[in-house]
Amino acid sequence: MISLERIPGPLAPVYEKAARLAIETYYRPTAEEITARFNAGLLLDIGAGPGYLPIEIARRLPAARVVCLDLSRQLIQRARRNAHSAGVADRLEFIVGHAAVTPFEDDRFDMVISTGVLHSLRDPQAFFFEVRRVLKKNAQAWVYDPARVSGHIDVDRWKKSLTLRERFFLWLFKRIRIYKEATPLKKRQVERMLVKTDFDGVDIETTRHEIRIRLQK
Repeated sequence: MISLERIPGPLAPVYEKAARLAIETYYRPTAEEITARFNAGLLLDIGAGPGYLPIEIARRLPAARVVCLDLSRQLIQRARRNAHSAGVADRLEFIVGHAAVTPFEDDRFDMVISTGVLHSLRDPQAFFFEVRRVLKKNAQAWVYDPARVSGHIDVDRWKKSLTLRERFFLWLFKRIRIYKEATPLKKRQVERMLVKTDFDGVDIETTRHEIRIRLQK
């Protein structure tokens, strides 16, 4: 099985259509959780995709700015358009970059979030080191994985929305098994990774389908 750390360009519209259907059922509730903890400052979203989560955060927090990082250039382009359409583009910044090698200086962000990225990384421990590096002292990082968008949408409605070309590429990438399945890491695996990262606080919750990691520097 070949694994990629980003959404391939031909699948970007397929992924965005699914994500759009999850705005009310996933992204808005997740934004409410985050903004209950974070109310102002500079936030980094690693793996922002088409931008629906940072857009919902920006709508709720006029005093906050959100930097959105994603390895897929096509999704970053779509996220910019979505932010303009939502009227929050002036408070969001979009950057193409890797989760484990970001272009930011040390101690820059007041909070870091990441949803649905951890399982796709070849070196998740490097990701945790990078998250700690860019966080300010006493700031928190929330890592939710995988973001089960498919569990929050009408799958039949999503499939009907796909064009013939999109259906073909979805079939093709499934056929050649270019992705590993979106399976969350085990709690024990994450704990072993975090031992060396020197976070002051670590809280890990697991369910059958998701792991939620909250870290404090």
